[in-house]
Amino acid sequence: MIDYLIVVALGVGVFYAAYFFNLLSGIAKNLYVQDLEFDWHKLFKGIAKWLIAGIATVGGASVIYAAGWYGKNVGVEWGAAAQALSKDALIAAVTTGVGYQIISLVSNIAHIFKAGHTEDLDIEFNDELADYEAIADKTKEIIANVVDFFTPEDYAEKHGEWEEKGGIGQHYTVPIGNFEIFKNATLGRGYDIDNYYGQQCWDYAALLWQQLGLSLLTGNGLAIGCWDLKREVNKSSQFDLVYNVNDLKAGDVVVMRPNHIGFFVGWSGNYMQILGQNQGGTPCAAGGSAVNIVNIAKSSFAGAFRYKAWNKATTTQVITQPVSPTPKVSADDKPKQSSSGSTAKKNTVTYKYKKGDTFGQVILNLGLQSSHGLWGTGGDVEYYTNQLHEQGIYGNIPVGATITLTRRN
Repeated sequence: MIDYLIVVALGVGVFYAAYFFNLLSGIAKNLYVQDLEFDWHKLFKGIAKWLIAGIATVGGASVIYAAGWYGKNVGVEWGAAAQALSKDALIAAVTTGVGYQIISLVSNIAHIFKAGHTEDLDIEFNDELADYEAIADKTKEIIANVVDFFTPEDYAEKHGEWEEKGGIGQHYTVPIGNFEIFKNATLGRGYDIDNYYGQQCWDYAALLWQQLGLSLLTGNGLAIGCWDLKREVNKSSQFDLVYNVNDLKAGDVVVMRPNHIGFFVGWSGNYMQILGQNQGGTPCAAGGSAVNIVNIAKSSFAGAFRYKAWNKATTTQVITQPVSPTPKVSADDKPKQSSSGSTAKKNTVTYKYKKGDTFGQVILNLGLQSSHGLWGTGGDVEYYTNQLHEQGIYGNIPVGATITLTRRN
C-alpha cells in the first residue's frame, strides 16, 4: 500500500508540475502574441478539465488496486497482478499526460519566441503535421524511465559493483532436475544472491545459473542487460536463445522490458504466466518480494534463455516413462467429517479451502504429514503441491476451491 501511495504522490506531483508550467506558458502566449485575447472562461475550463482528469485517473487506478488488495487477501490468484496493473496503468497515464503537457509547453514557447524575436522568419505551426509516432515512442521511453525510477535507488550501480567483484554473494542449493521440481521447491520462497535490496527479480533468475556454477551477468546492473548486453555470455553452452515470444516453453527464462526477468510457466490468453521475484509476492524486509506467479503482457518480451537440460529431460520423460493409471478410490477412502469439522485420516481426503488457510497448515490439520518433514526438498508441501498441479491449481489456492490429496506412503 505504501508503494502505491508513493507512486500516486509522485505521479500526481510530476503531472501537475508539468501542467502548471504549461499553463504559465499558455498565459504568456496570450499576453505576448498579437491578435490573441485573454479568455478567463477558457482558462478556468482548462483547469477544471485537467483536475477532473487527474481525479478520474487516480480514482480508477485506486479502485483496481483496492480490488487487487482484497483479492490477494482472500487468496485469489489475480490479486497481485491487479495491484501491479493499477500501478502500471497509473504510470502510463501520468507519463502520457506529462508528454502532452511538455509538447504543448514547447509549442507555446515557440509561438512566443516567433512573435517576439523572429518576425523576419517564415515559420508556420501546423499541429496536424505533428509526428505522433515519434511522440508515442518518446512516451514509451519516459514510461521506461519512470518505472526504473521506482526501483531501489542506486541498485544498478551497486549490482554493477557486485559483478565487477566477481559475483561473490549468498549461495543457495535448489533441485533443478526439471522445471516442475525447481518451481515447486522455490515457489513462495525468496532469494537474495547479490545481498543488495532483498529479493529482486534478477536474484531468482540467477539462482538457476548459480546451480550450474555460472553467473548471470547484466553489464549494467539491470535485468534487461542480461539480454541486451550479455546474452551471448549468459548463453554459455547450457542455454539456447529464444527470439520469438510465440516459441516460449515452460521453464524458459524470459527477459522483459523495461526491466524484469522470470520463468515462463504457460499462457493465459495473451499474457505470459511468469514465475519470478519482486512481482507482488510476500514482501521481504530488505526489499523486493518472494517468488510467485503473475500474468505479464507478451508485448514486454525481449528474449529468453532455454536451459537445454530441461528441454531434454522433458522429451526423455515423455518417451521412456509410462503413465501410471489413476488409482481407484473406494467408498471407504472418502473423507468423513467429525462433529468438530476435522477430516478423518483416510488415504484420500477432500478439503474446501477457506480464507486464512495456508497449505502447510492444511496438511497438518488433515493429518497428512509424514516422516519426510513439511518443508524442503522432498518435503510434504512439495509432494502435495504436485498433486495440486495435477488438478490444475498453481500458485495461491483460491478460497472456496475444493482440493483432493492422496496420503503419502
